[in-house]
Amino acid sequence: MFQLCPMMIHLSLTVKNCTFSEDVRNLNEDTGIVFVHPDIAEVASMLGITSLTKRTLEKSTVFIPWGQKEPLTTTIANELESYADGFSIPKELLQNADDAKAKRIGFLYDERENKDLQAKLFDKGMAECQGQALWVYNDAMFQQKDFVNILNIGGKTKLMDNDKIGKFGLGFSSVYNITDVPSFISGDTLVVLDPHLNHLGDAVQKNEPGVRVKITKNILTIYKNQFKPFEGIFGCKLDTDDDGNFKFKGTLFRFPLRTYTQATRSKIKSTEYRKREIIELLHKLISGAANLLPFTQNVTELVVYHLDGKSCNPELDQQLLYKVAKSNVGSEDEPFLQTVVARNHLHEVSKQISRIQKIDIKFNFTDKIQLLSTHFKPFSGKQSWIISWDTGKTLFDLEKRLRKNGAVTIGSVAIPVDSQGKILQLSKVPEGFYSVSHLFCFLPLPQQTSLP
Repeated sequence: MFQLCPMMIHLSLTVKNCTFSEDVRNLNEDTGIVFVHPDIAEVASMLGITSLTKRTLEKSTVFIPWGQKEPLTTTIANELESYADGFSIPKELLQNADDAKAKRIGFLYDERENKDLQAKLFDKGMAECQGQALWVYNDAMFQQKDFVNILNIGGKTKLMDNDKIGKFGLGFSSVYNITDVPSFISGDTLVVLDPHLNHLGDAVQKNEPGVRVKITKNILTIYKNQFKPFEGIFGCKLDTDDDGNFKFKGTLFRFPLRTYTQATRSKIKSTEYRKREIIELLHKLISGAANLLPFTQNVTELVVYHLDGKSCNPELDQQLLYKVAKSNVGSEDEPFLQTVVARNHLHEVSKQISRIQKIDIKFNFTDKIQLLSTHFKPFSGKQSWIISWDTGKTLFDLEKRLRKNGAVTIGSVAIPVDSQGKILQLSKVPEGFYSVSHLFCFLPLPQQTSLP
């Protein structure tokens, strides 16, 4: 017979050494396993006694973990294959800012190497990420769900948010085109993401590829140089109140440019990002920035700055290169998408909603623009647009199906007009706007149309 363990004696020893199974009749006596009586298997499970399967796996060479899995770096790399770097990066970040109801977004190329900030970091591996960086700022703070959503690959977390324009894009993952270790401050929180697990070292917990840190006076003191690059960038002050609390009213991303060393071992992208590459990216951004604003629902201003590598006072030294801003003419209506969503919540889906809107888009290439590229010349101007919004009168079968995934049907057309309100040909609009018709999904798509 099998050896049965008496449950009433030496319970602590029993829990450690005994095993339960609902059926021990067909087991070989030579297993060397001590079983509790099969009639009390259910009770044994509740007491934490090890099951036969788990006991077998403990020393087994027959059972081997063999589940499907894919490294995070591979997942991100596969996502990036569908998106070129350059214009897609600022476009996705503006989309996220618009969904967060930010009014302003800013980009800054920081050439500082910060070689004096190599200690007092989360780990010595972070020293590699203290050099040149692209900063991106918006004036909206992260909500709790945003901290969760940013961990998801792609824009799928917004599918059921029908007041968001960023449903179907690549999302935050686009930044991995230029960096391996993105970080950001929002409110009282710093987040550092390290998909390779190469840089955070001892700061990593439970093998999670990143950390989320509540910023306090004590944290700012212990890890002083981890935060120092943020000082003075888009108004970020590393100060705390009398209670030792910190709060930044906005969101400030830091994307340290991928170095040659990082590129040689990166499983995400093997492209080094140097000054030449970042200038090319900013050139694409500035060349198309005016096209980003006509249909945005919240963002009305985009700025681009440069910070010299020798700067000791970023707040004073950052140079404005370019600014573009949108304003409504004669009205301050709530965003059209917000109006439609509100009507939907009131079950007024069948009612047609229309709006005619006039906007001015003003742009300014400052005299510092040639620090970036001699292609640009300092000048400023304005272009007015008439925009027609409409939800249509008829629900199509496709729309009915897509509504289940949070889709909202909206059509819109933007037409350039002169100062007298007369329609202009696109070929007559200033540099920075498309000279031929393009399709948009709130933000521009790389697809021309045959519309006039």
